[in-house]
Amino acid sequence: MSSVIVCPQCHQGNELGRIFCSRCGTKLDMTRMTRGNLGRSFDLPVFLRGAMRVVVCLVLLVLLLLLVWPTGLAGQRSGADEVTALLGQRQALAHAVQDKQAIKLEVSESALNAYLAATLKSAHSNEEAVSAWMLRLDELQVALRPEVVTVTARSQWGPLEITCELSGAPKVADGRFAVEAKSGRIGHLGLPRAGADWMAARMAVLFNRWSADRELLDQLAGVTTDTRTLVLATKGASP
Repeated sequence: MSSVIVCPQCHQGNELGRIFCSRCGTKLDMTRMTRGNLGRSFDLPVFLRGAMRVVVCLVLLVLLLLLVWPTGLAGQRSGADEVTALLGQRQALAHAVQDKQAIKLEVSESALNAYLAATLKSAHSNEEAVSAWMLRLDELQVALRPEVVTVTARSQWGPLEITCELSGAPKVADGRFAVEAKSGRIGHLGLPRAGADWMAARMAVLFNRWSADRELLDQLAGVTTDTRTLVLATKGASP
């Protein structure tokens, strides 16, 4: 093998002494000498750049597929009977708050989900959901576990079904009900902590749709969760 000069334009190998490339006529860079046969030489940097482009495209494709691959909705849901029972509990809770009575109420996961489903059927709820999420909200369900609530929202975006999921700890602090984010995902794509916090903020905007319920939750002494149960505690009168 002899030394050749590689053309910076077409990567043709040229014999020593040439000033311009024998193939494309580009002026040769005398510093691009390598060992090899005359003809097209193997340019490692160019090969690596091409390989990196392929890898990046594959990674982006996988992320996109995970993003639009919907998950199932969390939690159980029942029928209208439990919705009626939940409305009765809600009224008792409101009276306890107004009269400053200390009570605890347990709301089942299935009744809560049935209530959310019934409310979302109204056109008004979806108008506000569109402004909050930039897409129409079709379903919203929660799953309750000890100290953890998981909220799943499903929306239709053209032909695609998008699901968003947030898990966190419910709490009432400084007269405000919130869910302290622990994890979140869109489709099957897990989000970093900053992404989960962003989703928690969007969920907070979404729950403002249930303004009367939100105001009631803000006045409670505490909100905790158990297996498929939400426990609501009111404040008693100061001694």
